[in-house]
Amino acid sequence: YALSLIFIAFYFYDMGTERLFLDGLVQRAIGRASLTASLGFLMLFLMKFFEAPGIRIVRWVVAADIGLFTFAFLVNIGDDSAINMIFNLSLLPVFMVIIYGLVIVMRAARRRQRDSWPILIGLVVGVGFGVHDIAYQVLGRDPFAWLQGFTFFSLNLSVFIAMSSRSARAQKELDAYMKTTSEQRDTLSQLVSSAEKLAADTSTIAKSLDGAVAGVAESAARSAHEARAI
Repeated sequence: YALSLIFIAFYFYDMGTERLFLDGLVQRAIGRASLTASLGFLMLFLMKFFEAPGIRIVRWVVAADIGLFTFAFLVNIGDDSAINMIFNLSLLPVFMVIIYGLVIVMRAARRRQRDSWPILIGLVVGVGFGVHDIAYQVLGRDPFAWLQGFTFFSLNLSVFIAMSSRSARAQKELDAYMKTTSEQRDTLSQLVSSAEKLAADTSTIAKSLDGAVAGVAESAARSAHEARAI
């Protein structure tokens, strides 16, 4: 998720700044490629967070998607129209990531996972803003305002709530586990102490038994001697 935010931050930086730290077309190509990378890492985060199956395959798909579009952007650095066309093509996997992310979170909500509802609400709100921008981008028109920033704001807020909730539950579980461990340690200490006392008592009984056996053996020897004398 951190990687997703880093890439989307560069994407928004390229959109909103007039200061360039790279050649204009180079920065634009990298900025456009960053959106694809950000959504790819977001998909991996959702799959990992909700333990969705098939994450190993999706890792390779995401890596191939990022590599392919990044290469395409860099190859066409000098062609602004080509970059726009490649960016429009890259929006297809972006839209697929959004839909698949919704499916993952909805399945988690159906399984009644507590952390799914905040993220589901954030995704639903964010998808509305995202679809708005994707539609205008594909149509080649400029809207009154690009709303995709609100997409990640709502998603960040929902993920923060979900992670905070999970962290709080984990802390409670840890406290309960530590309390149980402490009680078990005290019980074990009592058992060890009782075992040591029992061992000491057993040793005393064994010594007494050895003495008694020796006495019986001595009596038996005397009885045998006296029997022979008789």
